[in-house]
This record gives sequence, C-alpha cells and structure tokens, in this order.
Amino acid sequence: MFTRSLGALALILTLSATAAAHFVFIVPESAGKARVVFSDSLQPDENVPITKISATNLQIRNADGRSSPLAWTKGEHAYSVEVLGTGSRVVYGVTDYGVLQKGKSKPYLLQYHPKAIFGAIPKDGGALGKDRAIEIVPIVSAGKVAFVVHARGKPVAGAEVHVLQKSGEETLTTDEQGRTKAIEVKGQCGAWVRHTDAKAGKAGGKTYDEARHYATLVFDAGK
Repeated sequence: MFTRSLGALALILTLSATAAAHFVFIVPESAGKARVVFSDSLQPDENVPITKISATNLQIRNADGRSSPLAWTKGEHAYSVEVLGTGSRVVYGVTDYGVLQKGKSKPYLLQYHPKAIFGAIPKDGGALGKDRAIEIVPIVSAGKVAFVVHARGKPVAGAEVHVLQKSGEETLTTDEQGRTKAIEVKGQCGAWVRHTDAKAGKAGGKTYDEARHYATLVFDAGK
C-alpha cells in the first residue's frame, strides 16, 4: 500500500509539473490577425489568467525588413493582435516575467521570446539576429522543415526543440550547428525550446543567478 501511495504521489507531481509548463505563443488566425496565448499548446488555457503575460512587447518585421511596434487588445483568454501588411511578415516580442525563486533554490530571471511567421517562410527563416536571447528559425528544404536554434546569433547545440502539430508532439535535438533533423510538417505548426544563460544579473530591483529563456515559433507549412 505504501509503495502504491508513493507511486501515485510521483504521478501527481509529474502531471503537475507538466501542467505548469506554459509558454507564450503568437498564433496566426488569418493573414491579418493573431492571438497571443499563454498555454502548453496553441490553444488558450482558460484556467490561466492571460494577465500573467501582460508585460509583453510585440513588434512586426514587414517584408521590407523594417520593424515597428504592435499593439494588442485584451480578451478573456487571449490577446488579439491586428497584423497589417502583405507578404512574409514576422511578429515577435519579449515577455518579461520577472525574477522568480522557488523555495530555497537560486533565483532566476524568466523571459519568453515568442515569434510567428505570417505568409510564406522567408529565405532566412525569419531570423531576427544576434539581439535575440534565443530564437527558433525554420529552414525549408525538399518539402521538409528543420529547426535551427540561435542564442545571441550563435547556434545552440544539444537544445531540445518540441514541435507541436495536429498529429502530436515530437522532440528534436540540435546538432553542433544548432540544427535539428528535417521532418514533414503540415498545416499550422508550433515549436518551443528552452535555453539557460548562467550569467547572473539584476532586474526589477532583484538579483538573479541565471536567466531562463523560452523561445516559441508558430508558422503555417501548408498542406
């Protein structure tokens, strides 16, 4: 009985940890609209207040390469964003979640780095460059998609990229060039990756020992 109780407790803890894994996704709904969700999928989580990600700044990079800020409208379970322009556009941002500490563990800075591609995937994969703490770049070749992970413009080896499709979730690992193997992708696809920067710092008047960054990506691969 005691062994079964321990097993049940372990299962509950595992499920709780999984349920707590939420990320900021920019999800295109049409050529000119998107919603921003805080969830473990591309769908809003109605059990989590959307105000948790209110400290998010969004920008859009148009087809001409120019970037400008984007405003959003708060909904019940998601933020709505109007995405103007035509052609390939990249909407991206940073969510500053602040400095957190669980129990006696070391304090850490938590930031989310969402990105979405509207229209066709550009030749550069929508890469935003060395100013990004972490980002995922899709590379299309022979009808398949590989994912490249960059931190400050440099490839990240050994990163686990979690790919979300209607068919299920798949985890891919980057090589020394920060690139995963290529897989078949159909329809709307999401991805997320975690990267930890061991450098200490200070934010919002609080010190932290490391920064934990989560990058997300959403795009439409078509049929």
